[in-house]
Amino acid sequence: MTDSEIDTVALLEQGLEHHQSGRLQEAENFYREILDHEPENSDALHYLGLLAAQGGSPDLGIQMIVQALTLDPENGAAHGNLGNILRDKGRCEEAAQHFRKSIELDESVAGAHADLGRALMDMGQFDDAAQSFEKAVALDPDSLEALSDLGIAYINLGNTEQAAEKFKQAIAMRPDIPDFYLNLGLALQVQEKLDEALENFKHAETLNKDHPDYAFNIGNVYLMQGNGDEALVAYDRALSLNPKMANVLCNKGGLLVDLERQDDAVDCFRGAIEAEPELALAHFQLSQVLKSQGQTEEAEASFKKAISLEKNPENCQAFEQIHNGNPVS
Repeated sequence: MTDSEIDTVALLEQGLEHHQSGRLQEAENFYREILDHEPENSDALHYLGLLAAQGGSPDLGIQMIVQALTLDPENGAAHGNLGNILRDKGRCEEAAQHFRKSIELDESVAGAHADLGRALMDMGQFDDAAQSFEKAVALDPDSLEALSDLGIAYINLGNTEQAAEKFKQAIAMRPDIPDFYLNLGLALQVQEKLDEALENFKHAETLNKDHPDYAFNIGNVYLMQGNGDEALVAYDRALSLNPKMANVLCNKGGLLVDLERQDDAVDCFRGAIEAEPELALAHFQLSQVLKSQGQTEEAEASFKKAISLEKNPENCQAFEQIHNGNPVS
């Protein structure tokens, strides 16, 4: 059969059918057959690049999709897929450029707005991210992921009431997804609606008992309510699922200090440091317990380590005030 007799459109359709069904090797075979006859077929290059990224070779995937876009710069889907691969690589500014180009080519694609929102959220641009998610939800009201991401953006903006409303909408659509209850609980917790927050965290844990974040947040609410015994139970439940959760170990250690169980607290802080050596808070907490136990030299070393690791000047100032015995203003 000559090249002129090859139906590349049909081959591409078959390749995509295999690709979408998870038969990736079969899909690759069809895409490569197209390139054997049309070496500059941009669609085949695009989807081969996507396959490469899905197969654990993102750099090759980027190279191939860039080549496809050189041949067809108006391919919105290729811009979107390239953007997602770049975002996974942490190259969020480049990713955002491709998402914007995809939107420029077709503003009606909800997923492109949502993808842009995620890249913007990764860069800390929560206001712009919220606007992108709003557009995505307006175009596709059934997009649970975009709705949930919108709620997360609102939490980061301090707009917890709107965040809670978005999570409630998501729960109404899919009441079986535990993270929706987790996020709703976090929004309510910021509003100091602790009983409601606790109820949602517990419901999340009921739906998935194997996820330590739910138990951790249950513990945090109990701690805020002054119920140290229940907080310890929840923290231990989280640590039984993941003993290396540094944030849980720090919170548990702080509670043990309040209960005058300094040796157990030291074990928690050392465990947190082992799990996350760059966590400034754990080094600081350890320094304060060691200082109270008269281990001055090691306490000072831990304090200096905390200061060297802490990037937030306000936190450094608070550490120094506490370390020097002064109240934090």
